[in-house]
Amino acid sequence: MKKLLVAIVLSALPLGAQTKFDLTQQVKNKLPVANGGTAAGAFTQGSVVFAGASGVYTEDNAVLFWDDSANELGIRTATPANPLHILMSGGAQSQAAAVQTIALFQNTGSIARVSITANATAQAILQLGDEADDDIGAISYNNNTDSFSVRTNNVSDRLVVDSAGDVGIGTATADQDLHVVESTDGASVLLLLENSIASSAASLNETAEIRFAFGGNNDVARISAGKEDDYDPGPTEDDSFMAFSTDRSGTATEVMRLTSAGALALTGRALASLPAAADGSIMYCTDCLKAADPCTSSSTGAMAMRVNGAWQCM
Repeated sequence: MKKLLVAIVLSALPLGAQTKFDLTQQVKNKLPVANGGTAAGAFTQGSVVFAGASGVYTEDNAVLFWDDSANELGIRTATPANPLHILMSGGAQSQAAAVQTIALFQNTGSIARVSITANATAQAILQLGDEADDDIGAISYNNNTDSFSVRTNNVSDRLVVDSAGDVGIGTATADQDLHVVESTDGASVLLLLENSIASSAASLNETAEIRFAFGGNNDVARISAGKEDDYDPGPTEDDSFMAFSTDRSGTATEVMRLTSAGALALTGRALASLPAAADGSIMYCTDCLKAADPCTSSSTGAMAMRVNGAWQCM
């Protein structure tokens, strides 16, 4: 049969009268897509059908593809690797934990960017949580104050970076570049610096340091903690010192050390190298004579104090 004839009986026509309409031509086993058909074989397996130009059903597997066996949707890729895989450019990407990855946003050819945009006076928020509490954690940006905030364990503003770039930990109103706040009735550790080398290491050169810098010179002064023992288990093998270093001719040089026993050691200088320090300053003179006022050299060393603009040896 070359044509499909459908008889439609119109109730308005005289009884017994019939009119026949030719709806579609050249139809054999299935209705063509151009005529609204979606029969088996009309589209490629995995196609996500959409209305294209002029509202006609169409497909584009390179742009929109559904892997029915793996339940994965690919946007701009016909080989999705995750439940949602959006590809801007680049090839396949290996993933160490692909089975835990829900969505992959990929642009291995350049920068990859994901945007969360909110009203100019509202927050853009990425919520993190579990089935019992879907926002126990969050990362948010406040467009009203231009500040960045981290939420953990249902407590907001654990960490805040304000519009000036100041970082507050435990406070949303940092007064300095780094402002750490903890409300504790008793001893409170606000900063912990650790050199995590194994405690059984036999060497004594490990330190934990705070360094200070000016104008690109990142080592003008230091406060250092170091080992006096190798920190093997034992009551007499866990000793440490604290040292202070200052910049001398472009190099941070240790000038004072407080030992585990409480002894204060000052780095010595020869009398000729003692600086014109302020009155009340104390230094160790390596070649000074004891009990000399003013200090004199050519001896075995003495403590020196600056008095009335001159060094007096004790």
